[in-house]
This record gives sequence, structure tokens and C-alpha cells, in this order.
Amino acid sequence: MHTCSTRIAEQLCKKSIVETQPGHASNRKPLPTKHRGHSPTLYDESYADAYESFYLHPWEKKHQLNVDNILSILTTLSTGQRRWLDLCCGQAWHFSMIKDGVDNGLDDRIEKVGVDLSPAQLKRAALRNPTANFILADVLDVSLPQDKFGLVTSFWAAYCYLNSRDKIEIFLRRAIDWTNIGGTFYLEVLTGEDLMSFNRSPYAHQTGFQVIPRTPDFREWDFSDVGGQHHMTSPPIDFFVDIVSPFFSTVEIKHDSGFMIHLVCIGRTERR
Repeated sequence: MHTCSTRIAEQLCKKSIVETQPGHASNRKPLPTKHRGHSPTLYDESYADAYESFYLHPWEKKHQLNVDNILSILTTLSTGQRRWLDLCCGQAWHFSMIKDGVDNGLDDRIEKVGVDLSPAQLKRAALRNPTANFILADVLDVSLPQDKFGLVTSFWAAYCYLNSRDKIEIFLRRAIDWTNIGGTFYLEVLTGEDLMSFNRSPYAHQTGFQVIPRTPDFREWDFSDVGGQHHMTSPPIDFFVDIVSPFFSTVEIKHDSGFMIHLVCIGRTERR
């Protein structure tokens, strides 16, 4: 069982960003703009500054679908159960788009907790969302209580950075554990089939960004952008559905007509 330590619980009440490992990356010197590596290395100050212009503004249709789905989910949760965990939250744009209050059909405060490995991204997340709590940690290591959150999310197929099917499965099972009974797990999935057309897309032509396949089926690839090269892996959609289906009463699969599959797993149950 993954339980939240007393130290973390106390700190969550005192400040918006908690560093779960002493000395972890927060005072690291900035790295060059162009380099290769895993997400905590790539997502430095310079990349975080550029992130919004490349990954928030150009994808309005995808983000509107996110907002619509999240509001639909939160409004079905009962008062006092609106606890939302966003894994690999980055700058927590999604938190900032969902406000408390009757205008959104919500009659109580949403408790928001974000987890990410990048100090630069979390600094911006805290500025966007002063009432949310953020934890600086690896999603495979962070300690959180089971059955705590009515909504667990992870966007932009951030699991791809785990670069291993085994680690991706661990990530999925941890997310399921953190979703409370009756709750929803909402994950964006990026498949090799969708990646095959990326280099021909208007977005790729406008930005110069490129997908470089490491396997013929594009299930392992490098993504080249202003930050450098991101090493990524994603299994096919059936891999995800097979893992989540035994734990949810309904699993919806929606494509946003861009590159993301929106996997919405509704009604967390005990394993069937």
C-alpha cells in the first residue's frame, strides 16, 4: 500500500510545492537549451519558458476537449469528494482552467494536487494555481494514499518518458490505486499509429519539430523540439485498455482528431 508520509502531509499544508527527496534538482544549475535526456533534464528554465507557446496555445481543440471532459467528471462527484490528482502535471494548465464555483456547476472547493519532476515547470504551476498543492517527485516513487482521489489525470501522454512497457504498467497501476471507488482515471494516450503522420502535419512544418522512430512501428521514438531530444515509448491502445478495464465500470476511448486518444475510465470498482 502506498501511504502518504507524515512529513509530506504536514508540508502540503504549509507550502504549495513539496520536494520529496532532499536536495532533488531544485538548486541544479540550468542546462544548455539543446540536449538529450529524460524529462527532468530537458524541462529546465529555458524550455519551461518556451513551453506555453508550443504546447498550450496551438492545441485549442484538444484542450477544450480536456476541459469539457474534466468538468463533466467533476460535476458527477459528490460534495466533499472533488479531489483531483494530476500526474506529470507540468505547468498545471488544466488546473488553472477549472475554477471552483457555481459558474462551473461546482458547489464546493476542488482539492488539487500535482506531481512533476521539473522544478521549473512546478514553479510556473504554483504561480498559475496558488491554492493547489504540488509535489516535486517521480510518479513511480511518490507516496500518496490509496483510494484518495475522485479524479486522477495525466495529459500529453507523459507516461511515454518512462520509456519502458514495464514502467508504464507500474504507472497505470499506481494511478488506479490512487483513484477512489466510484472515481475516474483520465489519461491521454499517444500511439505509434498516430505518430506516423506527425512529420507531415502542419504543426511539424510550422515548428520544425520531428518524430524520429527507433522501431518501424513507431512505438519507440525520439521527439526533437526546442528542448532537445525526448526519448519516448508507448504501447498500443489495447495495452492500456487491458490493464484498466478490470477496475472500472466504463472505459471510453475518444480521439481528438489530432494525435491524442482520450482514455476516460469511469466508475472505479474493486477488481472484477
